[in-house]
Amino acid sequence: MAHLTWPFPAREEAAGDDDDDDDELERIGTRYDGETDPDPEAWRKAGDDDNRLAIERHHRRDRPHDPVPSLMAHSVMHLLVENEIAANNPPETRRALERLRAGGLSRHDAIHAIAAVLAEEMFGMLQRGREPDLARYGRALEALDAESWKAGRISPSVGPDEPQGSPPRRKRKPARRRR
Repeated sequence: MAHLTWPFPAREEAAGDDDDDDDELERIGTRYDGETDPDPEAWRKAGDDDNRLAIERHHRRDRPHDPVPSLMAHSVMHLLVENEIAANNPPETRRALERLRAGGLSRHDAIHAIAAVLAEEMFGMLQRGREPDLARYGRALEALDAESWKAGRISPSVGPDEPQGSPPRRKRKPARRRR
């Protein structure tokens, strides 16, 4: 996974800062369009901060879809997926992108589908205490298909040890009183 830095405050609805972003992005030469494959070498060279700013700018200016609750979080997920594609690591990410595009998804929607699989893996690590498992993540990417994504599912089927979505809430047992 990519190394991220977070030096910028969230700028979801900041008004009037597009010109400042344009000047800065023009200076560094970073551009992003969710429908176009970035040049892998240029992408890696630009770095996470500049690439994330370019992704945010694309979403603010071009509005490729409805607004999202957190533009920064959304942009970071794009960044992680684009980093995996640029590095071809894991290779299943690039294969998933190609398969989803062949299945009729736009490149931008395919990035979202892959990001959903990545988010599910991250959720499992954070909420279920699972260890990172590149093989499990690769299997989930290989199972991802356009029809399932269009139907609102991350993948057509998930094994019993690889649940999707939030785990069921467990009722807490009352604390035992000490005497």
